[in-house]
Amino acid sequence: EDTLKRTKNILRLIAEVCEKDLLPDFDQLALQQLKLPANLADMRTWRDGVIPEVSNASSLADVTVDIEKAKARRNQHTREFRLATNEIIHNVLPNAETSEAGWQVKATKEEFDTIKSELWSSGMECGIHLLLLMRIAPGLNDTDAERLDPAALARVAQPYYRGYRGWLATTFKTGRKPRANDAIDLHFLLPLWQDNWVLLTEETRLRKILKEGDFDLTKLRRLEEFGV
Repeated sequence: EDTLKRTKNILRLIAEVCEKDLLPDFDQLALQQLKLPANLADMRTWRDGVIPEVSNASSLADVTVDIEKAKARRNQHTREFRLATNEIIHNVLPNAETSEAGWQVKATKEEFDTIKSELWSSGMECGIHLLLLMRIAPGLNDTDAERLDPAALARVAQPYYRGYRGWLATTFKTGRKPRANDAIDLHFLLPLWQDNWVLLTEETRLRKILKEGDFDLTKLRRLEEFGV
């Protein structure tokens, strides 16, 4: 019930200050930018369905939104991110241990210097690969991939790549174990290829991770900067 109360307040604020159409799923937004088929039906579902139902609920029993389906999607997102990340870690540091119980990926200073050099020298080709691998690849088929404009893809990929590069650098430098929310946090960076877009967040941990990858931190803003 405490979570419901907080969520209702957040959704009421969204309904008050946001435009009629909320943002589509970020993967779909990227596909749209790349002039590939995108499913944008999600926007109206939130505005017309989820927000009013949860906002007007007197108790959790009044909420019929399929929470289990949402949780399953989130868990799948997290699993896919972890699997793809573990593969990359092993490619860079073959002796790493990425099991849940025996996690050990902290690199020696010499190893870290080499890894960082590789991450920074691989440029946008690596960024494009990671973007396709973790974000929009499920929405592409072979025909779509052949139509991609490399320059447009490089532009869309840049913020996510730099964020993920910071995540990898932090992981190898400190041996930090992935948290369940890491995949979601990085996902919020995807739309930031757009010049006038920023991410509102109070997450100081995320800022530290992104700084390791030379992410443009001016893209991260706090609500207090806007007088809220």
